[in-house]
Amino acid sequence: MIVHMSVQSAGETEKMIRRQTGADDRTMQMLLTGIDSLRQLVDDHAQVLDAGKLEELRADVCASQKVQGMVDACTIVCGEMSDVRKVAEGYVGAQFIESDEDALDAVCELINTANGVFARSIIDDDEDLEPPFYRHTPSIVAGDEIYVLTMRLCDATVRFCIAYGAGIAGE
Repeated sequence: MIVHMSVQSAGETEKMIRRQTGADDRTMQMLLTGIDSLRQLVDDHAQVLDAGKLEELRADVCASQKVQGMVDACTIVCGEMSDVRKVAEGYVGAQFIESDEDALDAVCELINTANGVFARSIIDDDEDLEPPFYRHTPSIVAGDEIYVLTMRLCDATVRFCIAYGAGIAGE
């Protein structure tokens, strides 16, 4: 179930996400690192609109990357192609985005950057980042636990997710 929330500060964001999702400390660290990266690299006014925990979600397009080590998770940005494209344009600039594939590739790089920050923050552990990948077709993300943040940035709404035991398949 996803519950609507209005967020005012970073501390309040963390409290509300934890309350709505029951996320453990590592998951919260990944979620907050992702939010920080989206704010710093894409839109400093990015807002978390909703938070929830699911076992399955559908998306028009997905950009993702698996992290392996002490944390085995998949970081995902998904939504409608037009919204994902706006996020990509906010990240690298509209002049560098000529196709939907360029947009998805840019969002993959954004995820890779956020996951790199997260991996470096775990000093005692080896976290391995697989190459990012995207699906340009409608997809179903299914997993044991998918922590979903619906976010508003660059005049677009996308979902930022941390998924455990997840697979992404065509619809």
